Amino acid sequence: MHLPVQQFIAVVTPEAEDDNMDTIETLLTNILTCIAESSLSDDEKNDLNTRVEIGMHSLVWPILLSHVPKEKLDEILLGNDHITTEQYVQLIDIALKDPSSMKELHEEIQGALEEVAALIQKNIPAGS
Repeated sequence: MHLPVQQFIAVVTPEAEDDNMDTIETLLTNILTCIAESSLSDDEKNDLNTRVEIGMHSLVWPILLSHVPKEKLDEILLGNDHITTEQYVQLIDIALKDPSSMKELHEEIQGALEEVAALIQKNIPAGS
């Protein structure tokens, strides 16, 4: 289940304080703009955008799971080869009920985006 990165941020941070959301949205917008305006080929741009999206998903899922009680996680995951959409949503809902999950998500997402922005500014050729 992959969402565009900006939709993904909105989904995982629905109750975010405006300042936090603005910072994350600004960082993400700057990253995507830098990629779009670079002199990279379209394939390279698509690859970078995909890497950002996958990286965001890879960052968020372990944080969310760490905020789900072990008993509930075992109940949903044990013995199942595949997780249903309803179970996936249930896990996310449980995790987001823990107020500390939102703070941790914000900190980790912001830190990761700051690192990505610095790498892109340093290593991606500007457009002509």
